[in-house]
Parts: sequence; structure tokens; C-alpha cells
Amino acid sequence: MIGPTADVATHGGGSIEGLELCSHIPPANSLIFAMSALPPVAPGFHLQNRTYFPRAIDLPELGYDEDETMRFFSGPRKDPLPYLYRTFRTDKRIHWCFLGELAPSLIRGMIGLRAHGETFPFDIVTGPANWEDDRRSLLPQILPRLKEGYCIALMYAQRTYNFNLAVERAEMIKIFPFSLDELQALLRRRNSPLSETCLECGTPATQVCSRCKLGPYCSKVSNWKNKHKQECAVVEQLMEWSSTDWSTYDSDRMPL
Repeated sequence: MIGPTADVATHGGGSIEGLELCSHIPPANSLIFAMSALPPVAPGFHLQNRTYFPRAIDLPELGYDEDETMRFFSGPRKDPLPYLYRTFRTDKRIHWCFLGELAPSLIRGMIGLRAHGETFPFDIVTGPANWEDDRRSLLPQILPRLKEGYCIALMYAQRTYNFNLAVERAEMIKIFPFSLDELQALLRRRNSPLSETCLECGTPATQVCSRCKLGPYCSKVSNWKNKHKQECAVVEQLMEWSSTDWSTYDSDRMPL
């Protein structure tokens, strides 16, 4: 679903204005359980891994076969159609994602995306084939929910001959209301021992968020509204990514 992860509905069906908002938090003395419940991190996973989070220039080019793009797919293309008529390939070998941070762009109709220390202007398109007329821009749908510094993830992104970014369908896009540095910090927190103090005020925590396992609380309301509401769904996505074996494709991993 396109949109900031902060808009994801809370588990337990609670109202965002009431105490029941954090009804998914288990009772006290659950910190040890939460730590043991965290899935292990897959070998080699980190957001700077250029195999699974490649630079735009390293993405496979839609409709084009070269040796350097074969690492994304299971072998040479079996599609006999000419270059311009080729569709998205489905024989993926690995999982991959283009992860970029929104930056200013001087080119009208494009957005600037920063990844691996490089910033380029892009349009984000989708379409059933590599025909220019069949592809449509997704920016009008995305831009109202983007702000400078937000991150955008494009699962199984490919680049077009004119260096736009293409996804098979809009559901493969995820927007994070966090910068790349903030995502890295959340991931480091996931890989560190769970804090025993409230993230909001520093007092001893008696509860922990059962959704992401990384939100120690002393209060059901103040911590959620002031801090954890935005980061909870983001942490959940990072945990799903970090426990996935990206080296072997099994099925499309859609953003949570």
C-alpha cells in the first residue's frame, strides 16, 4: 500500500485517541520473552548491501539482457519478442529493493532520490511492457505523501532505457517517514539488546510492543503518541526484511 507507514492501522483494533490504542502490548515482565521472540538476522543483511539494495545504475534494465543483470534472474531470457516488446521478467533469482531518500530535483516531473551517496532525478513508472506509451507515471499518486528526507522502497525495481525506475505494480512501493540514517539507527536497535527503560522518558519499562518487539513502555499512551506510533510499522518492516533470505527467491515479498 502506498503511503507513510505511520498510517498503518494498529493491531488490536484500538482507537488512536484512547487508552486502548496500545492494546497489543502484553503485560509486565514480557521483556525477556520479546527478546527471545525476535527472528534471527539473515546472513549478510544490511541496508548498504549493494547486492540486495543496489544503486540505480546497477538495477537490471527492463527488457535488456546483459551479463551484469543476470545475477537478478535465473538465466538468459526465453522471451523471443524484440527488445521494445519485452515485459517484466518473472524468473527472479534473488530478492532486491531500490531504497532511496527523497532529495530536491531541478527537473520538472521527476523526484530526486539519494542512495549510496549518489543523487539522481527519477520518474517512477509502471506498465505491462517496455513500450513508452504503455507505462504510466506513479508520481502523481506518490508525491502528496512524500516529503524531503522520506525514504521510498521499490521492490524488484528495474530501470528503463531512459533511466526511469519501473515496478511491476504500485503495491511494490513503500514510503517511510524516516531518512536513511534513521532507518539505519532503527535497524541497529533491532540488532542490539532490548532496552529495559521507556523510550520516551527513560524510566523502567514494564511493557513492550508485541507488534515490533522493540518498543519498551512505561505508559500505554504517551510513548505511543510521542514516539512509537511512527516507528512501530517501520521497525516491523525492517524486521521482516532482516529475517528474509535475500539470496534465494521464492516468491515476491510485498511491502508490509
